Amino acid sequence: MRRNEATVFFAIVAGVFFLVSILGPVFLYAFGATRHDREFALIGFLMLGIGTGACLYGISVILREMGHSPAPPPAMEPERAELMRDTKSPADKPYPSAKEMMSSVKTLIELENWKLAHQRAFELIELFPQSEEAAKLKKNLDYLQKKSVG
Repeated sequence: MRRNEATVFFAIVAGVFFLVSILGPVFLYAFGATRHDREFALIGFLMLGIGTGACLYGISVILREMGHSPAPPPAMEPERAELMRDTKSPADKPYPSAKEMMSSVKTLIELENWKLAHQRAFELIELFPQSEEAAKLKKNLDYLQKKSVG
C-alpha cells in the first residue's frame, strides 16, 4: 500500500468512527434506550473514541515514516547507462553509423516525438555530414523544426 492509499484509508476509517460516535447518542435518545442499553452504548462509544485516536495516530505515523525515508533510486540499466555517457570521444558514440542514427530518427518520428527527432536529426547532420541520410534530413530539417516548435 502506498502512502496516499494508506493515508486515505485511515482517514476514511477515522471519519466513520467519528460519525458513529456523534450520531450514536442521537440514535439512543431518539429510540428511547433503557439504562442497560445506555451503559452498553457508553462502552461502545469509548471503544470508538479509542479507535478514532488509533486511526489518527496511524495516519501520523505513516506520514512521518514515509515522508522522511525516500526510496533508493533504481539501478540504471546497461542500455540507459550507455545512452547517458558523454559522447565526446569517437569510440563512445552511441550510434556508430549514420544508418543506425537514421533508424532512431525514423522511430522518433513514428512516435511523434518531434523535439527529440529534430535534435537527433541535427546530430546526425553534424556527425555524418556527407552521408545519404544527412542529405535526406537536410531537406526535411525545416519540417522537423516546425513540428517540434508547435
